[in-house]
Amino acid sequence: LLWKGREFAAVIAPLLVGVDAFDREYVWQRLWYAQRFFYTGRQALDMVDSMLWDLASRWAKMPIYKLLGAARERVPAYRNIGGASIDALVADALKSKEQGFQGCKDHSYRGVQGNIEMARALRDAVGEEYLLLHDPVESYTYPEAVRIGRELERLNYTWIEEPLQDYDIMGLRKLCASLDLPVLTLEWIGAIGGQPFNTAPYLALQAADIVRQRGIGISGQIKQAQLAESFGAQVHGGDPQVILAVANDPLYETVRGLAPRPADAQLDCRGTLVVEDGFMSIAWKPQRPPEPDWDAMERDAVSVLRWPEA
Repeated sequence: LLWKGREFAAVIAPLLVGVDAFDREYVWQRLWYAQRFFYTGRQALDMVDSMLWDLASRWAKMPIYKLLGAARERVPAYRNIGGASIDALVADALKSKEQGFQGCKDHSYRGVQGNIEMARALRDAVGEEYLLLHDPVESYTYPEAVRIGRELERLNYTWIEEPLQDYDIMGLRKLCASLDLPVLTLEWIGAIGGQPFNTAPYLALQAADIVRQRGIGISGQIKQAQLAESFGAQVHGGDPQVILAVANDPLYETVRGLAPRPADAQLDCRGTLVVEDGFMSIAWKPQRPPEPDWDAMERDAVSVLRWPEA
């Protein structure tokens, strides 16, 4: 962490100091191009852009999704499930349903036959209307993905996520053509950089039905969502503020282990998110936006770096 902080002070800070904080697109473009020379990764761009949107939100006294042009006030939420056995996965899925989530997603590596058995057990347990999503984390070959995809279609699954390696663009193209089940891709490539621009060839070749959003800041996620919309495609996994600002992100993903968060929960800097009654929304108090816990930051800091250094 200390090394990353020093890298930020040495490389990123000189690009930002003196720039108007409301010139978000200028900053985004500058940091995007800087990745080529400084190999800072997408984290700096993601964090700086999101902070600039937060600053604008506080100045305007409205949530970010309203500044972006809200598409809706809430979106259905699902929950990730886990377990060492199929019975454990079923129990966790039933827990998700009891908590009010509108669906659940597995990350299973049991092979095709094992995952088919799991999918059947989950559908039998939660009923026909409950949303089920499958993410094998790039563990299938093309023939395996076709086989399980057709079974998931029969079981009325919502999508299959990361069925093949992201770099297998032609395999993904064939898979999208072979299945009626939507195929979600681009999480891994998004994690190592290239979004939103590497989304275009996948959409142009019809190698993705839904594209994953990772990092790239709020500005970058809006670019990607609008690009996907122009192809009639959906996005998934973006910042909650972005999800509410676009019309083509159908669901909010809740990580495993988190319970619903009611609207009257204690709010902090990142606590404007509400997950209640099966929906995600943003709690907002115009007279007092959530503030960072500066005292906690000072207490937990391993070092304090200042720019320019004395």
